[in-house]
Amino acid sequence: MSEFVNDDDSEESSGDSGLREANRRLMFWFFVVIGTNVAGMLWLAVRVNSPAEVRAALDVLFQIGVGASVAAFAFRALSSYPFLTTDLFGMVLVLAGWAKWTVDSVRGFSQLGFVPDRGGSNIGATVQFFLLSASVLVAGAAFGLWTCQRLKVQRPLRRLGVILPAMLALPAAAGCAAFLVIALGDFNRANAAAAANLMADRDKYMQHALLSMALWFASFVITLFNAFSFIRTLALKAEIEDQAKI
Repeated sequence: MSEFVNDDDSEESSGDSGLREANRRLMFWFFVVIGTNVAGMLWLAVRVNSPAEVRAALDVLFQIGVGASVAAFAFRALSSYPFLTTDLFGMVLVLAGWAKWTVDSVRGFSQLGFVPDRGGSNIGATVQFFLLSASVLVAGAAFGLWTCQRLKVQRPLRRLGVILPAMLALPAAAGCAAFLVIALGDFNRANAAAAANLMADRDKYMQHALLSMALWFASFVITLFNAFSFIRTLALKAEIEDQAKI
């Protein structure tokens, strides 16, 4: 009889510990939200009564802080799964190429007027844009590591073949729609230029359209591969659950 009582007590104690852990996590995020709101109000109060130079510096700090916060969550998700040295090497190469693309993109957006140019410096916007976009890549890498763990992919090259497309999952999904629209627009401009006998413009638009179609095809292949990997993972999980029930 005492054994049954001890078992019940152990179950109750484990349930209480789980409840306390959930309460601690809830309180932690509650104070994080409160602290963020207070810091935001203080930042706005200081910014309103500051000269233009100080406001520019505060804007840079705010942009970097937002990007760093998002990046921290993404890297935390990445650290939840084991990875090999070759996995890390591939992720670093992708992030390095993405950094170069970020700098060129911010420069182009600044020339178009989408990014304010403060005396020729866009440090805050560049860092924030890179951190946010890199967070998307890192979250995709975490998805790739999760897929490798679920499917038990061990070989380095095969793991890279799963992780690298996963890093581009969200950009590729967006590119499936964006590049198709851009390509159709360039094809229409090329036809209009041909009708107006502007052959130089026609060739230029055709080159842009073919490049957009190539990027669309690459985005479609990456998206299809990621969807197939995700479906395989879900199917394996369902198979394991069925075997456990038997």
